[in-house]
Amino acid sequence: MKNLSPETIIETVLKNNPKANVELIRKAFDFASEIHEGQHRSVEDKPYFIHPYRSALYLANEVRVGDAENIVIALLHDTYEDGPEGTGERILEQFGKFIYDSVLALSKTKEPSIDKTKMRREYYRKIKSLPRSLIQIKLSDRLDNLRAVHKNKKRRLIKETMEHLYPLAEKYFPKIAKDILTIMEDEHDEHSDIF
Repeated sequence: MKNLSPETIIETVLKNNPKANVELIRKAFDFASEIHEGQHRSVEDKPYFIHPYRSALYLANEVRVGDAENIVIALLHDTYEDGPEGTGERILEQFGKFIYDSVLALSKTKEPSIDKTKMRREYYRKIKSLPRSLIQIKLSDRLDNLRAVHKNKKRRLIKETMEHLYPLAEKYFPKIAKDILTIMEDEHDEHSDIF
């Protein structure tokens, strides 16, 4: 993918943790860019891979994450959900059980028969029970979505964020909470009935 490089993330991760497994990050970068190849992020008219890339970069740059596995999970966080049949097995085979389980934990159910409202409710219940490192990755994912999403979808996203995710950010990750609030303040006038 043009202009995106694993080296940008790796350089920052190494500042945070000089012993980080950079080969694992490169491998995840290549895997995620392959899975998302041809996918388009309609909310901002860009290739889809820009989203997990920015989520991982935010964790490395802004939150100072130096754990390679967490960066890898951020890069892979949408591959199972949005990838073709068999993606889960490939994640397990190439990255091991811990990363596979983590990516699955961050993924929404792939059951088309489940009511979307019920699915969202179950998903957020699951997120609240995850380890802090995975909650941090989910918050990075949501922060990028809030920054990029089209105004038509933003209302629901803001409401869900304030109800389910912001309290987790406030409790565990003050820097992410502050960044979410900055976006919310920008949206406050337009969506004042949510706040």
